[in-house]
Amino acid sequence: PQGALTFAKYGSCPAYITQSVLDEYVKATGHQSASLIFKGSAYCEGNENSKYKSVRQLFDENSKLYLLGEVSLDDCMKKFEQQRAEILSED
Repeated sequence: PQGALTFAKYGSCPAYITQSVLDEYVKATGHQSASLIFKGSAYCEGNENSKYKSVRQLFDENSKLYLLGEVSLDDCMKKFEQQRAEILSED
């Protein structure tokens, strides 16, 4: 809790929230509406579609090629979109 309070005092978004941390964060930002960031709902990504893991792996592989400068962004996304379409069309 003390680490979260320190983050909040400097306006950094802490991962651990208590009322005192929230109060400190709002004070540091100067905006009461800053508290809304901690009132959202979290949803687990990727568990609803059985093909998500495969599509995510393709995205990671293609992104890596782009980030290493081996392909252009356009080529990266074009290849990813084609591969994704193939996976999503499988039964």
